[in-house]
Amino acid sequence: MIVYNKNYIISSYFEASISDSSKNIELLPFGHSRHFPLKFGLVDKQIFTGELNFFNTVFYENFKENNFVTSDKCSIEQNKLTDKLIVLNCLDNCFGHSLLKLFYAVNYIHNQDNSFDFLLIIPKALSHFIIKKAGVNCLIIDYSFTQMQECFVLNNEIDKITRQYNEVFIESVETYDSFDKSILIENLNLMQNDSPVSSVKDKIIFYYRSDYFRMWNGKSQLKNCVALFSFLKKFVNESIQFYVVGDLDKQQFPSWITDERISKFNKDVDFKYNQLFDTSLICIGLTGSHMLFPSLFSECTVHLHPAHKYKNMIEDTVVKKNTNEMFSAYQHLYYFGNYNCSDLKPEHLGRLILFHYQGLVEKKYKLFVRENVSQKDWINKNYSFLNLAEIHAYRQKFNAKEANKNRVKYYLDKFFG
Repeated sequence: MIVYNKNYIISSYFEASISDSSKNIELLPFGHSRHFPLKFGLVDKQIFTGELNFFNTVFYENFKENNFVTSDKCSIEQNKLTDKLIVLNCLDNCFGHSLLKLFYAVNYIHNQDNSFDFLLIIPKALSHFIIKKAGVNCLIIDYSFTQMQECFVLNNEIDKITRQYNEVFIESVETYDSFDKSILIENLNLMQNDSPVSSVKDKIIFYYRSDYFRMWNGKSQLKNCVALFSFLKKFVNESIQFYVVGDLDKQQFPSWITDERISKFNKDVDFKYNQLFDTSLICIGLTGSHMLFPSLFSECTVHLHPAHKYKNMIEDTVVKKNTNEMFSAYQHLYYFGNYNCSDLKPEHLGRLILFHYQGLVEKKYKLFVRENVSQKDWINKNYSFLNLAEIHAYRQKFNAKEANKNRVKYYLDKFFG
C-alpha cells in the first residue's frame, strides 16, 4: 500500500508513477506490472527498465497524459464513512482478470478493520455484482474490456472522491490468489440475492462459444456436444437435465437439450447463468474466462485445452482456500487436445468424464463421510440419479478391451523382441 499523490497516474488497468522533471513514467509493481516492469520516456519513448511484451506494450503504445476518461463514461457511488481511503483498481482488458481482481478486492476489504474506506474502480459489466456498503465507494467505468486498452486516464474522476479524504492510499489488486467461497457469496451479489436458490444439482451443462477459435472442433461443435450428451445420458436417469449456455448462433439443438444461449450478456443473464451453474453437476467447455463462474458453483467442471493453452491450465478456475488436493483433482478436470480439441472425440471425452465423475463421488465419500454407511448405500442415497450398474458394466467392458490390447502388444514385443 502506497500513499496516493499527484505523481501517480491510474490509466485504465495500469497504475504508474510519473516524473515531471524528467518526463519518465514507470509502472507500479502491482499485479502483472510487477511481473512485467516497464519504465520509459514519455517524449522519446526510450525504455529504461524492462522490455515490451504482451502486457505492457498496450501501455507503452497507448498511454497519453491528456487522454482523460470523459465524465459521461463514468458514474460514482459514494458511501463515505472514515477519513482514510484505499483505492483498488479492478479494471482489465479481460473479463476473467477483472472478475478475479474484484474477488481479490472484496476479500481484501473483508479482512480489513473499520479504519479505512475503499474506492473500487470497476467496469460497468461487473457493477451489478456489487453490494452497496457504508465505506465502499465505486467508480464505474462504462467501456468494454477491449476499450480499456486505450489507457484512459482516470485521475480527474478519482479526485472527485479522494478530495473528501484526509489520507489516500493505492493498493495492489491481484489476479492470482485463493478465495473463500463463503466470503465471496456473502459480500457480492452473484446470484441476485433476493432470488430463490435451489440446493438440488440436476444439470449437465455445455458452455458454447460461437467464436470459431473458441469452438470444440470448429463447426462440428454442436454435433460433438449432442453426441457427448447422448453418451452421458445413458448413465443417468431422467431427472438429469441437459443444458447448453453461451453464445447464440444459427445452430439448433434437439428439443431434449435446453438451449439457454444468448445474443448479448447483461446482468439478468449473469444472474441466471450463475443460478444454473449452482444447480449443475458438471459444466463442460473449452478453457477460458467463461469457466470461472462454473468453477465456483458447479460440482465438477471440465476444461478442454487446445494446444496453445496447455500452459494456462487452471487459470480459468477460481482457486478456493482450504481445499483437499485429492478432491480438487476430481472437481476440476483438464483434458488436453490438439489445436481445437477435435481429437477429443465425444465418446472418448464422455468416457473420461464418466470415470472421473464416478471417482469424484467415491472420493467425496471416502474423504468426507465418517458415518457408518457403506459406499454403495451412500452413493445410492446421495447420487440416486447415477445408473451404477450401467457404469460398472461399461467400465468392465472397456477395461477388458484395453487389457486385451496390452496382452497382444506384450506377445508381439516378446515374439519380435
